[in-house]
Amino acid sequence: MNITISTFGLVMLVDYFIFVYTNEKKLSSKWNTVTAIKRNWKETFTLAVCFIPALITPLWNLYHYHKITPQISMAQYDIFWLKRFVAYLLDLNFGFLPYFPVLLILFSITILMGILKKERKVIILALSFIITVFLYSAMYHINCGMTAMARYNSWSFPFLVITVVSMLDKIFKNYKMRQIVVLLMLFSAGATITLTGIVMNYNDGSYIYFTSIAKLLMDKTPSLYNPYPFTFVSRNQHYDGGYDFDADVPFVYYSDDGYARKILIPPNCDDPASFLDFALYGVEKDMRWLLEKAKKIKANHPLDWRYLNISAKTLTGVYDTYDRYIYKESKDYPAYILGENIELVNNKSIYQTEGWSYPETSGTWTDGKMAFLIVSVESGNDLFLHLKIVGVFNNNPVDVYVNDTWVGNFEFTIGDNVIKIPKEIRSDELIRIQFVFKNHKSPKEMGLSGDIRKLGMKINSFYIDTQQSD
Repeated sequence: MNITISTFGLVMLVDYFIFVYTNEKKLSSKWNTVTAIKRNWKETFTLAVCFIPALITPLWNLYHYHKITPQISMAQYDIFWLKRFVAYLLDLNFGFLPYFPVLLILFSITILMGILKKERKVIILALSFIITVFLYSAMYHINCGMTAMARYNSWSFPFLVITVVSMLDKIFKNYKMRQIVVLLMLFSAGATITLTGIVMNYNDGSYIYFTSIAKLLMDKTPSLYNPYPFTFVSRNQHYDGGYDFDADVPFVYYSDDGYARKILIPPNCDDPASFLDFALYGVEKDMRWLLEKAKKIKANHPLDWRYLNISAKTLTGVYDTYDRYIYKESKDYPAYILGENIELVNNKSIYQTEGWSYPETSGTWTDGKMAFLIVSVESGNDLFLHLKIVGVFNNNPVDVYVNDTWVGNFEFTIGDNVIKIPKEIRSDELIRIQFVFKNHKSPKEMGLSGDIRKLGMKINSFYIDTQQSD
């Protein structure tokens, strides 16, 4: 029902009339419209009949709604138009590339050879595909309601198949080359099925989470993947759309380990360095690099959405050490009153940071490899963290760190659980509690339900006191 598919029909008609004109010029040196119509009316009428099915959709809408809504009313021809076009082609979440990598290569080779051989039909097919994608790239709602591949791509990918298959004999004259291309087409079909299965198994094809390949690149080499900015917002923040044109703070992507890897700086953020200095933490050399980089990006590109990439490779030049990371940590967390019971039901606590799912009526699940609690406490004594756990999904022992110091390996159970926080590992009032899960899997992966969250334990409430037991 998307009108941009009519581009293909328009190109076909233009091509047909060019074909008629060329033939008429061969038969007669002087063009005569009446003669051309008489000589070609049967073929023209037959072609016109083929377009009758295209009238079904507008007539159906006219009958049921008494109007035809122009698709152009849903388009947004703006500065992001070209970025959406590139995203539909190459984005690692919903573009053609992650689902049809082999087919795209064959299509590109076919087009290149077709241009070199001056094959008119190859050029026409290529234009039909490119113009169609370019036109539906004007659609504003690039991030909404799709499963895995973009829905526009799912009905336009046959252009790729038609181009390669229909031009096989003309482009690849050598018999062995044709055999190789046919085998590659079969391989391409298998690869597409496999890749689609991987995406569906990883996150159920959800359009508000990154695919595994997108996450892998952002975790390891974030500079290689710079998605359409609002796709990044939507999938990083996990909500539909993500069209935060008025955003005034940066959006930070964290790896499953809890470390910042990619930062999107919006044009309305006047001082990204100030925000990042508050929100992130790292060794002095790394943080100085980060803040200077943020200032430079803002100064050079004040009106653009720009990415700041933090490679997994250590910034300090030292491998396998903790100080290579920049992670989330507020330097001004609200003070916690010893003995105060903090419930994690219905609303998120101010002491929860990364690694938590949405709050439920009975508590909040951890979601992912790590979960953090950060509190500010005035006390010079040993402290004890009391957890009231109402659900345990990960049965493996859980490593617990306090201020980056390992304090134990715990077999958490439903009920009350206690963790000692020695005074020796606290150099200031801030207590950063980190839970690390070794086998974080989702109920979907375990075949228990369709839930794609990487669950660990569900906590109803917690409190910190100087006593190990009441």
